Amino acid sequence: MNNEKDVDKNKCKFCGAELEYSFADIEFYQNRSEMEMGGSFVLIPTYVCSHCFLVQSVVDVKLSEIESFYLSSFSSARLLELQKYTHRIFKKFENENARLVAEFADPRVNGYPIFGNRNLHTLMDVYGKADFLMCHDALTYATDINDFISAIKLFLKPEGSVTFEFLYLLPWMAEESGVVIGNMFPYYSFTTFEKILKYHSLISYDVIECFPPGSLRVYAKHKENHKLTIANSVRLLRGSERDKGISELNAYIKFQDKLIDRNLTRQFDQHQLRSL
Repeated sequence: MNNEKDVDKNKCKFCGAELEYSFADIEFYQNRSEMEMGGSFVLIPTYVCSHCFLVQSVVDVKLSEIESFYLSSFSSARLLELQKYTHRIFKKFENENARLVAEFADPRVNGYPIFGNRNLHTLMDVYGKADFLMCHDALTYATDINDFISAIKLFLKPEGSVTFEFLYLLPWMAEESGVVIGNMFPYYSFTTFEKILKYHSLISYDVIECFPPGSLRVYAKHKENHKLTIANSVRLLRGSERDKGISELNAYIKFQDKLIDRNLTRQFDQHQLRSL
């Protein structure tokens, strides 16, 4: 698997396989005003790994360059979604002696990692291990996926649990717009994300598609933790993705072919890929 010592921008950020197959283009605006005014943007290619099917870009962009996407706004639907989530978590811990609940909204500051194995022990020396971790959007900006997930595993108590929330790949594929608006980092299917969890000896026990539309929230635990039972939602989503061929390269090739037919994306050869 990929790690910090052998990171290659032309290789998969999770498994380290060579990236050969195009997926779609990302519409990247340099600043907020250009995004709001429909101004100039850069199209960045994304690729799908033919081994683990992680969709990702090969271009690294610092956090400071994409802060303009965060607008100061909220909606009643989003607040209701968060209220339900909070009530569920409180219910889970109301009869337990939970001492540490932590949230990781972003593992980087100005493009540099602030959470990973390098500084994990400093956190544990101060706070100990966590009963519950919230990683909402943190995966989006984790430049080293394996370092981040392995640190989460070490930080979590044996009977603890963690939630990951991130943009869900399948709605983008269903939309067939050819443009993914947002950041430069991986887009996950549930199937691929479960592969990442399994590699780090974690397992999902519940999953929901949540607000905003196109987001997925995955509840995970240590694989040795039998206290938390696996919800039917996990089996259902696994089956749904299997039926859609999400673990077969052909599904991604067909998606790319549709975009090419509609002139919604470009094809990049390996020379162009390596020059980005």
